[in-house]
Amino acid sequence: MTERLKSILGSLFKFLLAGGLIGWMVATDRLDLHAASALFRSPLVILGFILIGLNLWLTSERWRILVTPQNVPAGPLEVFRLTLIGVFFNYAMPGGVGGDVVKAYYFGKDHPQARAAAITSVILDRVLGLYAMILMAVLAMTYDYRHVLDQPTLRTLYVLLFLLAGAVSLFFLSIFSRRFKKTGFLEGLLGKLPLSAKFLKLYETAHRFGLQRKRVIWTLVLSFLSQSLAVVFLWIAAQAAGFGDVSLKTFFLVAPLGYMATAIPISPAGLGVGQAAFLVLFNLYLGYESDIGAIVITTQQVMTAIFGAIGALLYIQRKDRTSLSTIESTVEEP
Repeated sequence: MTERLKSILGSLFKFLLAGGLIGWMVATDRLDLHAASALFRSPLVILGFILIGLNLWLTSERWRILVTPQNVPAGPLEVFRLTLIGVFFNYAMPGGVGGDVVKAYYFGKDHPQARAAAITSVILDRVLGLYAMILMAVLAMTYDYRHVLDQPTLRTLYVLLFLLAGAVSLFFLSIFSRRFKKTGFLEGLLGKLPLSAKFLKLYETAHRFGLQRKRVIWTLVLSFLSQSLAVVFLWIAAQAAGFGDVSLKTFFLVAPLGYMATAIPISPAGLGVGQAAFLVLFNLYLGYESDIGAIVITTQQVMTAIFGAIGALLYIQRKDRTSLSTIESTVEEP
């Protein structure tokens, strides 16, 4: 079986998984599509559009901090356009060529001197974004610790996330540390792994970035801000759908956990997986059956897809469009 065929079959499986999950939830009344569209029939839709736009802009700025060394004159608008193109490909091509790969490819094409940084930066961007989600979830659960400790499942989840946050923090401290790098321990370990050249290059890039403390802090700040805007959007969507009794605090606790599930690349843009994860998590926290979780994440995915449509137009306008198979083979080069 050729790599191209594997990619096509992988994409087909992800679309079928997403469609199957959503179809099952609609058929079993776990997802009310009419309620999910309530925001788009409400005056709050303008606020929702602004919140998602700002969320994507801050996410784009976070990536720009990672991808642009001092000698690369890439402006916010240029990077934001690439981010929107990436959003489009997250929905349209969830196989081997996802949105992160496409935007990194075109950034490297526009700025050849930063090609290596473009490819490795998307990995750092995902890892730091996930780290911020973990920290936000731990902080929210600590704030509402009485409710969390009263439920065995939430209590276990809290302990696991706390340990995970500690482990990831130690990991970042080690790869950012000059003293630890001088020991050569991590280079020796990575050198024994398959694709060692790629791992060593990623480590070098991450280490150089970690030495610039202000950039690290700004990256985390932008992560918290962008995720907070996304959480507020979910709350606004819930208000429009008639769930005014669910507090904003609940969304800040549940949403980061749900976003972690949607980050797993097993469906296009987390479709289906997001609905299932948010449904379970909201019901677990609220203590009763409700479809609020599936409704609000569906609303957010539709709103984000609108920005993806803008990204599609921006992609069509590029005169240097490249076949996806070429992009995939290019970014896989050492």
